[in-house]
This record gives sequence, structure tokens and C-alpha cells, in this order.
Amino acid sequence: MALQVFASSGIASNYGAFYFSVGGMLLFVLTFAVGAGPVPGLLLPEIFPSRIRAKAMAFCMSVHWVN
Repeated sequence: MALQVFASSGIASNYGAFYFSVGGMLLFVLTFAVGAGPVPGLLLPEIFPSRIRAKAMAFCMSVHWVN
């Protein structure tokens, strides 16, 4: 987030702001994927019974993405 705040300020040039913004988003996605981000997608199918698994996973993963 600090990279995006810096990029949106007037300190960085236009090209610099673009690279900081894209770099910040890529860094966020990378750290989310390496960290605890995919854990709910791996654990939740084991918790729910198969008759409600699809609906429960859809709800839980949408809540996970909103948070």
C-alpha cells in the first residue's frame, strides 16, 4: 500500500507512478498467494459435506475475497 500511496502522490513521475502502482499490485498478489491466502480454498472442501459443498464454497470464498 505504501508503494501505491507514493505512486499517487505528486513526487513520482508519470511513468514512475505507473510502475510503482503495477509493482505494488503484483507484490500484493505474490505475497497473498505465498501466504495464508489459498488456505481456505484447501481446507473448506474438507469441512463441508458433498451435498452442499459447491454452495458453501461459493459463499465462503466470496466472503474471503471481500475481506
